[in-house]
Amino acid sequence: MLHVYCDSGGYRRELRKLEALGEIKLFQYRYDRDGNSKIRDRPPSSNPSWSQGDSTWADSEGSWDDYLGSEKWPEILLLLGANCAKDVQHLDSAYLANCGAFLTSDKDDLVSNADAISQLLGISVFHYLENWDGFLAMVRRGG
Repeated sequence: MLHVYCDSGGYRRELRKLEALGEIKLFQYRYDRDGNSKIRDRPPSSNPSWSQGDSTWADSEGSWDDYLGSEKWPEILLLLGANCAKDVQHLDSAYLANCGAFLTSDKDDLVSNADAISQLLGISVFHYLENWDGFLAMVRRGG
């Protein structure tokens, strides 16, 4: 089963069928607060601000250090730049969830860096409309 991360602009309703068939498992962390409620599985968070958290401190498990992101965080930040902090968070969460694919509507920062992201994280980035056929081919190959 292919783990797929959808950022806030990468969802298509066809993904529900693929997930129901057991071909993919969808992930999204709602850093933007406008995430898709149809995506139930949340990956580990990566350097969230307090306002991006999804629970109270009393309900949180572990310490703040447990939310600092992966060892790849600095490299993702260097690749995308400090102006793309939420993109860095989404990519790092996808990495932490062992996602093999990442669906997005962001051509400027994510799709344009798809090759570098693939080399760094092993995640294939797809524009949710323009690269849909390529994404489906990856799903059919099993990742």
